[in-house]
Amino acid sequence: PQLQILDLTRCPQVTDSSIQMVCECLPNLRVFRLYAMAQLSGKAFTALAGLPLLEELDLCGCRVEDPAIEEFLSAASPSPLHTLNLTWCPALTDRSMLAVAQCCPRVSWLSFFGNTNMTSSAVEALASSACGRSLRFLDIRGLTQ
Repeated sequence: PQLQILDLTRCPQVTDSSIQMVCECLPNLRVFRLYAMAQLSGKAFTALAGLPLLEELDLCGCRVEDPAIEEFLSAASPSPLHTLNLTWCPALTDRSMLAVAQCCPRVSWLSFFGNTNMTSSAVEALASSACGRSLRFLDIRGLTQ
């Protein structure tokens, strides 16, 4: 239960239930990497709300949707996240970027690379929010709107 860093990058045997168990049993996680875990569904990501101490979250290539991101970020608001990788999460929209703007005043590294459902309005809201001052890296390549 004292584990603080867990990297499950490219672990195809990990299931939604596995992620739910991690979120219930490892409340002290500070870094959680689920890079390239496309086999996971919304159930896995909804469980992230049980990890309010996360400082770094990597969901690159996951099938996460807006409600799970919103729930996770609002559960810990203001979130201690400083690094959030939402690269190639194609279902995400402005709602997720606005949730980051509202709930993540400390984020300094943020990627929405490859997500085409976001607009310049969300980017402007992010820039004018509290995290707009803390951001040092922002990757929005691929945003077509």
